[in-house]
Amino acid sequence: MFNNNYAIVLLPKSASLPFDLLLMADETEAAIRKYISQSKVYVVTDKISHETIAVFALFKVDDTTLEIKNIAITEKLRGKGIGSWLISSIKQIATQQYYKNLIVGTPNCATQQINFYKKTGFIPFMLKENFFIDNYEEPIYENGILLKDMLMLKMAL
Repeated sequence: MFNNNYAIVLLPKSASLPFDLLLMADETEAAIRKYISQSKVYVVTDKISHETIAVFALFKVDDTTLEIKNIAITEKLRGKGIGSWLISSIKQIATQQYYKNLIVGTPNCATQQINFYKKTGFIPFMLKENFFIDNYEEPIYENGILLKDMLMLKMAL
């Protein structure tokens, strides 16, 4: 079971950020810096090797809503159920902090990510038109597709 092998730790504000992992889920350091100082950043470490294997950043939208601004797992451990375990752990963190909703955004053309979030209980609720065009200096392509709009997904807790 994952929670026996891995530990989730809240990074102190003074700690250095694991940009190598954060950049797996966001395109530029500049984009990350726009939200990271107002987010709580958690790292996931292997209890035996002490290697950091994942990261996620949670941003308080308001008193009832928490947003996953960044979530990434090291490439060698993807597809092993860790992502689903992370979402379950994030739900637990949000519930313990009395949030009622959890939201996350992903490119509207990112079918793999959208399917993952739907599988873990999220439902689409809003489209942020031109998000990637308005918030990134350079065009971003994923699988040959220009990223334009962000699909926001929501889960009631």
